[in-house]
Amino acid sequence: GIYSAMAVASAISMAMIDCSLEKIFDAALNSVPKDSWSYRAISKGIEIGSNALNMEDALVKLYDEIPCSYYHWADLAPEAVGLSFGLIAASKGNFSDAVLGGVNVGRDTDTIAAIAGAILGAKIGYDMIPQKWSGKVETVNGNCIKIVKDVDLVSIASKLADLAYP
Repeated sequence: GIYSAMAVASAISMAMIDCSLEKIFDAALNSVPKDSWSYRAISKGIEIGSNALNMEDALVKLYDEIPCSYYHWADLAPEAVGLSFGLIAASKGNFSDAVLGGVNVGRDTDTIAAIAGAILGAKIGYDMIPQKWSGKVETVNGNCIKIVKDVDLVSIASKLADLAYP
């Protein structure tokens, strides 16, 4: 799980400076040991996504080859991250296609879509995310955790960015 998080953090940091997908992928892979499950899953996902004919083709191939099907829980970090990178590659960097692919690939779909969206969102910037999507999550509705109801996530993100760039 830690290796997968390292790969995602590396990818996001490169995406934030608007690097090419190739450089984003390289940063992710270079941040984890080559003999790790995370490396193998990310590498395989990128390969499948890059070689897919279209998103539908990618979804089928990614689902067939990345998930650990003999494990009944779908919350394995290397699996989710490998699928996310595969969808990013298949989408050719298109935010909406990658996120929609994430919610349709199967297994831990909310996590997969969130990872793909975080990486490509960092690349394209908040203003390029479809407003019909971003508008729904700008303010927390508090369904699960009542104390955070009405928290403005954009404001919090701005304050975090101000800490990095005072």
